Amino acid sequence: MNFDEFKLHHDGLRSKPSVICFTETWIQSTCDIRLFDLQEYSPMLSDPGTNRNAGVAIFVHQSLMFVQVNLQTSLNVIVVECTNSSKLSFYVVCLYNSPSNDKAKFLMQFENLLSQLMELKHPSFILGDINIDLIVQDSKAEEYVSILNSHGFKQIVNEPTRVTPTSSTLLDHVSHNSNLDLDVTVLNMQITDHHAVQVDLPETRNPRKHTPCTIRKMPFLKETSALTAYLTDLSAQFETFGGDGNLNEEFDEFVSKIQLCVDKHCVLSKQRPKHTQTPWLTNQLKNTINKKKKLYRKFLKAPTLSNSNGFRLQRNKVRALISRTKKHFFSSKFDNLLNSPVKFFKELNQVCGKVQKKQKFILKDDNGQLLTRTEEIVEAFSSKFASLGRSDFTTDIISDSEIPSYAKSLFLYPVTENEIYEKICGLKNKKACGLDGISAEILKCSLPIILSSVVSPVINCCQSKQIFITEWIIKKVVVDIKSQYLQVIN
Repeated sequence: MNFDEFKLHHDGLRSKPSVICFTETWIQSTCDIRLFDLQEYSPMLSDPGTNRNAGVAIFVHQSLMFVQVNLQTSLNVIVVECTNSSKLSFYVVCLYNSPSNDKAKFLMQFENLLSQLMELKHPSFILGDINIDLIVQDSKAEEYVSILNSHGFKQIVNEPTRVTPTSSTLLDHVSHNSNLDLDVTVLNMQITDHHAVQVDLPETRNPRKHTPCTIRKMPFLKETSALTAYLTDLSAQFETFGGDGNLNEEFDEFVSKIQLCVDKHCVLSKQRPKHTQTPWLTNQLKNTINKKKKLYRKFLKAPTLSNSNGFRLQRNKVRALISRTKKHFFSSKFDNLLNSPVKFFKELNQVCGKVQKKQKFILKDDNGQLLTRTEEIVEAFSSKFASLGRSDFTTDIISDSEIPSYAKSLFLYPVTENEIYEKICGLKNKKACGLDGISAEILKCSLPIILSSVVSPVINCCQSKQIFITEWIIKKVVVDIKSQYLQVIN
């Protein structure tokens, strides 16, 4: 194929490919790379070595960020890591195997290459002239496909790529280990004895941006009728509960009954996360940051000294501009609040992240009357601390004669429904739920049904039998590691 003929064909395309791969280039290391200049593309060429009709080349469009990857292999191959505008990263592997090479030796080297590609963190796409005919199912072709499948790769070209008056062979392959649905088209460009293979990736968006999260809509938190319907179904579920004395089985039954009612009355829905706007981020600062990103991409494509200096100067300019913008924004904001000390310090605490949550304490006596006088509040606190460990409610449940003889220093009295009610009502709604998946809001709404029939008997049974439910003593650890530090955890 003549490169000038390809340039004429390429100039006639309305949509330019992101990556172009060539095999059997015949380009020697002494050739001037400027002879193979393609507008808006960055070329990478490999030396054919002793076999003059070998050699591969990859041309990457300027819309992609890329970096060449060096692997330990003796094959005629180029590996490039590419990242598109949607932050989707992948590896393009351009490979050529001469028909004169020993196929058994090539398959061993090819298997070693696949093992290295499996260790990379992004999916790989292998394109090239392999010179193994997949139409004729001989032993080498079957071994080649088996090696691909055993390493998680799939070959997706099913049409002949080299057609002559006497033969049709499938020598040019495209294999990948991604979960993307690719479109493959075999094109007869009539400028080479091999057909071109076009691979189209589906439109993808950045998974780290605008990813919807799944939440439950709980209408009974706002509507009385919805709460009544939920409690009615929950009461019907707990008409028959427990009885066998196995705490773990009773707890599993308790969780399943609540989950059944929650799934019926609380529909799952997807909601996009809210992104808070930075108040001091101006349009001038946004333009400066975008310019820094362009210079960084330019440096990645061509890591020269001039590109490096240009990026560093712009980066320092962005840092200085951010500092000045923040200083001007908060200075003008605080200047307007000088006449109001309360608003001034409130804003200062918000900027410093020292927002205090005030809690109001309401004290009532046994008759439910609000305590306001200092003497009454002191007396209430004294009575409370004097009766810790043994409240008025527990004296009717257990007597001194029923306390075991071994409990000389510490004895856990049975808990009361009032104590459980206060503890559950004091749970914070935004806290994460346990392994059972029941949130604090659902527990609070379910209290009228589950308090006396389930929760109080189960907790007291745990204390009396000295047995704790398994899920109460298990913690779930979620490992969140940066991708560049990800390692296998035993």
